[in-house]
Amino acid sequence: MRSNRVTQSDIGSSRPYKTVSDFLEEDSFTGFTQEHLFIKRFIKNAWGQDIAALSNMAEAIAGLYALELIDDETARHRLNMIVNRALHKSVRPYSGTLENQSSLGLYGYYLEHLNIILGHFQAAGDNKHLTLNERITVHLRDLSLEAIERPRTPSASRQDALERRSGRDYSFNSFVRSKQRHNASRSAS
Repeated sequence: MRSNRVTQSDIGSSRPYKTVSDFLEEDSFTGFTQEHLFIKRFIKNAWGQDIAALSNMAEAIAGLYALELIDDETARHRLNMIVNRALHKSVRPYSGTLENQSSLGLYGYYLEHLNIILGHFQAAGDNKHLTLNERITVHLRDLSLEAIERPRTPSASRQDALERRSGRDYSFNSFVRSKQRHNASRSAS
């Protein structure tokens, strides 16, 4: 009976691992292309898919490391390459580096995935990005606590600004009242 146990030599020859390794070893990363991410064939600026893909790569590398299917040096090297791509200007939503941002803003989706990547990097034994990892963790915690205390979304804030500028009420309740008035006028005629 054949064993389902994957060995270290199996990993190096597996197609998914080779695809990820080749991608991470590309010399000049300028962002994800449609060859890297299938969705970009349909949606050119599929923002968020890139950081999610990198987060998935970090999860896979961390899993292989935890199972001792790749060694410390390989895990740290691959995770470092993932971190570098996650901080790249084509992936990050900020105009400058994260270290130079006075506020991390409302980029929770990006920051959540970046934090996963940085956490795996730390777990592999390298504290190079520990300060950034801690800063993002505190920022995400504060955003979560703020959302609990005052549930507002960025779109709700934009809606408030639109209502102030136009003097109109665009809320869901306003929509329902408008629909009820419309239906009442139709049934009256």
